[in-house]
Amino acid sequence: MAANVESMFYVRETPWHGLGTRVKEAPSSKDALVYAGLDWKVIQEPVYTDSQELIEGYKANVRDSDRRVLGVVTDRYKVIQNEEAFAFTDRMETEKKQIEQKLKIYLGDAEIAENEKFMVSWKSVSSNRIDTEKLKTEEPETYKKYLKSTQYRRLSVQAA
Repeated sequence: MAANVESMFYVRETPWHGLGTRVKEAPSSKDALVYAGLDWKVIQEPVYTDSQELIEGYKANVRDSDRRVLGVVTDRYKVIQNEEAFAFTDRMETEKKQIEQKLKIYLGDAEIAENEKFMVSWKSVSSNRIDTEKLKTEEPETYKKYLKSTQYRRLSVQAA
């Protein structure tokens, strides 16, 4: 299978297709755009017919670096520049560093990290469970007799 790659970068391990620029550590979003070949802007331009008549309601998204048409969209389409789209990665890296710096409590193998935006806790857990599929197949009446519903909370971490 051929890779459909115009330009890209990768961190540490070479991708299966072997294309792109290798970097040792994850770069800032601005550097990543340069390494990936995405350090260009999208400009919107009007669309015309062959006879130079304006096609109302449509714009062409054009790459400013080489004037390549990326696509035609309605005039309601809002361009988000690559720089804007990937800026969140810098914020994630900052949050990660803050968590690592504020990691305070170690209780055995339990760990808690917190900052002003969120708290994360984790602990290694081992448990023995009944093979419900086997029990349902081999002892259906026993399965029904001891079946009960349980509720639990799933951990998720989201930035505020």
